[in-house]
Amino acid sequence: MHWFKKGIFYMLSGFWLLSGCDSNDTVAIKGITETNEVEANIEEITLNSFFSFIQDEWTPENIQQIDNAGIKIAEIENDIFFLPYSNEYEPSTFIFYTKTQEELKLFENHEFLGQPLPSNSPEYKIWRKENMGQKILDISIEPHPILGWICQIRLREGE
Repeated sequence: MHWFKKGIFYMLSGFWLLSGCDSNDTVAIKGITETNEVEANIEEITLNSFFSFIQDEWTPENIQQIDNAGIKIAEIENDIFFLPYSNEYEPSTFIFYTKTQEELKLFENHEFLGQPLPSNSPEYKIWRKENMGQKILDISIEPHPILGWICQIRLREGE
């Protein structure tokens, strides 16, 4: 009788483990996939908002909104950091910085920077675009002696 109870116990334990693990793994994988899709959508919306602000709504009154969009991008992307408009490295410039140039591909590959093609060399890329206020947006990806690699966005008067 003792062996019979052990056999039933092991058999039921095996069924429980097999049935429990399969459904939990599927749910966990589905949850991870959905989370990744949501994060990708949030990232795209945030990037679109940031570029929309600098293209259409860059005024002294909207600097805080642009700063907030930059902060959200840095929160989503763990390896990218953001310095607001009033930073000490390059005042009146929004700066994203990271350790490697590869991590800034997020900006470089965005449709906003698709046309015109940038002026570039192995060390830097520069895009010049007009915004709604007829000013020039300078967007560059370049090395920085202290911060590593930076993507900086600044507004210039028409040249």
